Amino acid sequence: MSLKDEGVGFVSYEWKGAPSGVIDASSGGQALLGLDDAVRYFNRRQSAGFGPTPYEIPVLTGSGSWVAVVLGILAVPATAFGMAYAKKAGEKMAEKDFSDIGFKDVARKSMDALVKFIRLAKSKKGKFDVRKLEIQWSEDATIAIIRTEDGEHIAVPAEYIRWYATLPAATLKRLCTPIAPGREMTVGARQEDGTLDVVTFDILDRRSLTDEDTEIDSEFLFPDLVHGTDVVLEGIVTRGNQSTNSMGLQYRGHILNCTPGTGSVKRFKPALFEQCKVYATVNRHVSSLTTLDYRPTLLVHDVVSIEERVIDQPGLF
Repeated sequence: MSLKDEGVGFVSYEWKGAPSGVIDASSGGQALLGLDDAVRYFNRRQSAGFGPTPYEIPVLTGSGSWVAVVLGILAVPATAFGMAYAKKAGEKMAEKDFSDIGFKDVARKSMDALVKFIRLAKSKKGKFDVRKLEIQWSEDATIAIIRTEDGEHIAVPAEYIRWYATLPAATLKRLCTPIAPGREMTVGARQEDGTLDVVTFDILDRRSLTDEDTEIDSEFLFPDLVHGTDVVLEGIVTRGNQSTNSMGLQYRGHILNCTPGTGSVKRFKPALFEQCKVYATVNRHVSSLTTLDYRPTLLVHDVVSIEERVIDQPGLF
């Protein structure tokens, strides 16, 4: 059974190239804080008693993608009041009668509200503002039906719309911290029938929840060159350095650093200053195992000339 099948919901960050289950400490910490903040916020909206009462939100982390699974809510008997509260809450949980639902159901509903919020934000092309949503209401006004810019319809409980209006922006930014080109966030919530409602959120979607105005393509050079993929690129080999075992490839106006997949760069000397086809594997984890490089590096397997040599400078290799 997958780790995501545990608990009441999860948040995961998936990307190619990094070792299984690895994430940089800063991004992972911010993501957990954002998840904790979001669940606590929606808990408070369900019951004001979740404001002053001390409790914990236990999570289970695992490998594969980096995933944090929300298991439920745990009362913390840190004070005399807390001990009495925990005892009473335990009794109510046993009766499944805490505000008509159990503690675990409160957490499940909070995760459901988070998933539906992410889905709404994803449907917007620009900055998401719940106050600007075009809403049609069900006949009993319990369901809000939002028409997206793509012509689809998303239905959410009416109470969620009220909750979203005051959801702190800092919470959302923390959740989005690990999202980067090639690394997406997936949020899932357990439904009453036991199934998971899941939505993914990538680097382009992130701009609907943050103040980022920069173009991703200008920031992340050649996003189509995905880490770990094999590519064939046409360009000019501009330099070679035997001491660093590297060479440069002029490609679409930029010089990409290249290293041989095996052996010495000297074997590519005949291609110097020629228009070539370069057979390579993209590497975007040269600087860090957990963060994608903005400029790709090529692990070159073969270079094939496609025109006559322009100039010969044998001293460069």
